[in-house]
Amino acid sequence: MNDTNTLQKLGWALIIIAVLVVGLAVVIGLIRAFFQLLFILAVPLALAGAALLAWRWFIISKNTGRRL
Repeated sequence: MNDTNTLQKLGWALIIIAVLVVGLAVVIGLIRAFFQLLFILAVPLALAGAALLAWRWFIISKNTGRRL
């Protein structure tokens, strides 16, 4: 009887460890996916912002005759 209880506890411990490992892998995957999405969104936004600033500087320098 004692052997079966030990085997049951060991079995549940292995199942819990497997669930924790899979959960950790999922969390790491979600974090990596978030940063990839953030990078994919950040680069075009930065380029668009730089283009708008360059356009603004071009308009100001054209109107004032001064280079910025």
